[in-house]
Order: sequence, then C-alpha cells, then structure tokens
Amino acid sequence: MKHLPLILAAWLMLAAPAWANRLCTSGYETNNFQQTEWNFSSGAGLSIQTATVHSGTYAARINQTTAVAYARCAFPSKTTGSVFAREFKYFTTPPNAGASLIAISSGGAENSVRYVISGTTWQITSVGGGTSTGTTVLNAGEWYRFELRVLLSDTVGEVEGNLYSDMSTTPLETLNLTNQDTIPTNIQQVYFGSFGATNTTDLYMDDIAVNNEAGTFQTSWPGPGKIALTKPASDDTVLWTKTGANCSATTNTDCVDDVPGTPDDVSGYNMSATANQEDRLNTTTLPAEVPSDADMILLDVYDRWDGNGSTGTRTGRHLIWDEASAQTNGPTHARCDGEAGNWSIANSAQHSVFDLGTRTKANVESFDLGYEPINSAECRVTALWGNVEWKAAAVVTGMKRRAIVFD
Repeated sequence: MKHLPLILAAWLMLAAPAWANRLCTSGYETNNFQQTEWNFSSGAGLSIQTATVHSGTYAARINQTTAVAYARCAFPSKTTGSVFAREFKYFTTPPNAGASLIAISSGGAENSVRYVISGTTWQITSVGGGTSTGTTVLNAGEWYRFELRVLLSDTVGEVEGNLYSDMSTTPLETLNLTNQDTIPTNIQQVYFGSFGATNTTDLYMDDIAVNNEAGTFQTSWPGPGKIALTKPASDDTVLWTKTGANCSATTNTDCVDDVPGTPDDVSGYNMSATANQEDRLNTTTLPAEVPSDADMILLDVYDRWDGNGSTGTRTGRHLIWDEASAQTNGPTHARCDGEAGNWSIANSAQHSVFDLGTRTKANVESFDLGYEPINSAECRVTALWGNVEWKAAAVVTGMKRRAIVFD
C-alpha cells in the first residue's frame, strides 16, 4: 500500500472546497443596505422593494430626488489584475443621462470606470476620458444584464462591457476600450446606482456580483445568476449562550436569524467565551422559485459579530457543513476584539464563498451554518446568512433519430 499516501492526498484535494475570489454577492434578499453585505448606501430615493424583482422577494429601486443614489460593495485595495461586475437592470421609462451605472472606483464618481444608461442607449467610460456608446436600443419593462470588466493600468488598461437580455448567454452587444487609464492605484469599491442627474423614472437593480481574477473559480465574468437567501432555521447542536430580550427561551437560532430586515444586535445575540465552542444550525429551505434541478453555483456566507473587550487575542469564524456533514471553516477574523457595541458585518476578506459544484437544491438545503470563537475570550454573533447563487438547468435537446432501412 505504498501509494496510499498519494491516493489519500489526491482524494483530499478533490474533497476540499474550491474557493472563489467573489468579492460581493447580493440579491437584496436581506432587505437591508447598511448592516448586511452592503457596507454603505447613500441618496434619497434609494430603497428596497418587492413589487418589481428579477428573482426572489426583494430588489433595489432608485427614484431619485438627489443627484446621487447608490449602494456600495467594498473590498481590500487592488492595484493590479481585473475586476468584473454584474447587475440586472429594469426601468419603466428611459432614465436621464448618467442616471444608472456600475462604477468600479477608487472613491467617488470622479475616479471611476463605469457603464452608464443614457436614455435608451448605454455606454462605457474610463477615467482617462475614453467612451464607447452602444447601438442597442434598450426597452422599458425588460430585464437586462450588464457586465463590466476592468483591467487595471495607467496606460494599457481595458474596459469592456457586455449587454445581455436577462439570463441569455449570448451578448446583445459588446463594447471595448483599450489603452486606457483605469485607476490602477487603489481600486476598492463598486457602486451600483447613480451619480447622474435627478430624475423621476423608476430604475430597478437585482442580483449583483463582483469578481476578481484570482482564486479557483468565479475568476472572470460572473455570467447569468439569481440569488436566494438561506439562514438558520433551527438548532442542530448548540453550546453558545442566548443573550438579549429578543432571543427565544428555547433556540439559539432565534438570536441570529434576523435577516431579512435589521439585525437587532445587543437586543438578541449568542455569546461564547470558550475556544472552539461551536453552534451548528440547520438552514432554511430554498424558495419554490428555485427548481429541483437548478444549477447551484455558489454559497456566499456572511455574518455580524461583536465582542466585549480588547484584552488578549479575540478571534472567531463562521462554519459551513455540507450535506455530508463535512465541515469547512470560514476566515478567521478579529471582529470580537473591541468594546461592546461595535457590531460589524463580514467584509470581502471575512465572508466565504463555497463552490456548490454539482450539488442539487436538496443538497444545499441540507447544509448547516455555525460559528466558533478561536480563543477563550467573549465573541458575540447577532446574524448569520448565506446568499445562494443559482440558475435554471440548461435545456438538453434530444437528437433526432432516423430509421435506416436496409433492402
């Protein structure tokens, strides 16, 4: 059995989850801009609503009363490589110039590479002033998918935009800019919304994704996808202490299942000061909208933590168990190192993106989520959830059979 170690090593490599450099995933299903996967939002007229959605229960709406309205996905500063962004967009009447965009930025409108809807056409722009305008006429009352790629460089950067009809895999149109200044020094955020003029049209945004070129999957164009929410549904095995008036007397799940909506933080959380003490929680079923044979793409797990002091080492992490109870540890972070009241969400270095591979909807519904302190110092968790990206299974067309008759 001298080859057993090699065989075992190969098996472990196959069994280990592949990790993406997916920087942000949101279908707005948490119904919250400030305390969930979004780290900032601004502008009157920006809201989350349920009347017009691409998938799920919620989508964002912009009906501007100011010249700025956006939600922002932030990530550690990036100086080389590429960033890819996706957004599904719907409008009721053509927006004013600059009224709808994705802006990949080092901060603010003036330092961004973007796509823009202007009237019934679209365009891409670079920091250096390059512009390419499409010829496709955008129709009101239809969902479009916009994807934007930026290659970072002062002089030979690239901006590429693809326009799709909804979930199609064939672009309606592609725009390119080459040899551009694309702010290579400090890319750290993507804005979804508008820096344009005030307008009264209704714009809707849904199912966003931001990718990086590194990692092992989701390292290029996000492609078509819809986002469903999963969160704790019931206790499996729990050891943390329920704390706060909004926690049930019977389940730890009740303390951390606050989304969609606003996490209640100090009014309801679970607490532990014992190193590696785990809470394991069963997750909710996925919406009926997700078919049983759906292509399950990824699970993006976020959480919200706090602590009660800064003495010693205070770190923690969330946990994922798959349908076979194989455990995967999320990134270790120090969000429980600080005085009480400093609740913070997972940033792009603290969430974890799990490749769902060939798993089925039923498999994903059998996943569990949890958390643990790494040190014997108090950590607190008030919210835990996952964004599940999926798409309908490809339609397989059968081959026509032709009878062959031999004389």
